[in-house]
Amino acid sequence: MRYDSLVYHVSGNYMRVAYQGKIGSFSSMTARALYGDDIHALETTRFRDIFEAVQRSEADIGVVPIENAIS
Repeated sequence: MRYDSLVYHVSGNYMRVAYQGKIGSFSSMTARALYGDDIHALETTRFRDIFEAVQRSEADIGVVPIENAIS
């Protein structure tokens, strides 16, 4: 499921999406699956940084996993 109506910011820029990890991580792949490839990715090292980025308006939305099925 994609949320195409959310991809473009009001200013016309790409949506800023924060997630934990680097390009290729599960969170990165999930962010792109949800919002498309045309996003401005904000990679973080801690989950807390995702919430803080959204709170400070550095990101429009954050992608946070709710389960780790691998471990």
